[in-house]
Amino acid sequence: MAKRIGQHRGRHSAHSITAHHRTSNTRFLTIRENTNTSATGAAPSLQPPKPPLPRTPLTACDPYTPLSTLWTLAREQPELRRYIIANPFATADLLEYIAQSGGPGVTRCMRILLDSLESMAQDLSSRTAE
Repeated sequence: MAKRIGQHRGRHSAHSITAHHRTSNTRFLTIRENTNTSATGAAPSLQPPKPPLPRTPLTACDPYTPLSTLWTLAREQPELRRYIIANPFATADLLEYIAQSGGPGVTRCMRILLDSLESMAQDLSSRTAE
């Protein structure tokens, strides 16, 4: 006995396809307009994050390098400690940490820094004595 096409009620029948279409139409989410706008009324632009600062001697010497980055460099990269000593915005606490931690060239750089501070102090005292 042959099956008639119209009587077939398997998973590929017309009945099950229309039921599938009805349920799939309700699955889609409606797309809403972006409600996050700036003061000018334009949608905010997506910008990539700033790249991390490179860990180089130039970064360690740069007066615009944040103090937190200098501390990170001092803790994690001993070879850059001598360059941090040359940074005019290195704090006394940071310099003390570097002096106690040591590293390649740190002793020599600290000696140069302290000698230059001593000569500056002598110059200032001689100018005020005149």
